[in-house]
Amino acid sequence: MVWLGSISYEYFLIHVMVMDIVVLDVFGWSLFTGSTWPIVAVTTVITVPLSWALARAVERVRAAVAAQRTSAPGAGAAGHE
Repeated sequence: MVWLGSISYEYFLIHVMVMDIVVLDVFGWSLFTGSTWPIVAVTTVITVPLSWALARAVERVRAAVAAQRTSAPGAGAAGHE
């Protein structure tokens, strides 16, 4: 459950796009017509791996930027005198 919590923001960000593109456009299902649970299932199966990938990508970029800032000459000294 902790792992799902770690990708919950990414899930929130992309689940509507996945639902719109994959479920509604590709499968042609419409919302609120009795196909709610299959839509939830398909959206979740596709969104969880995408959310994980987005979280990893963002974390790698964040780590690279942090490493670049700490290795720069005078890093952390600006404005802290």
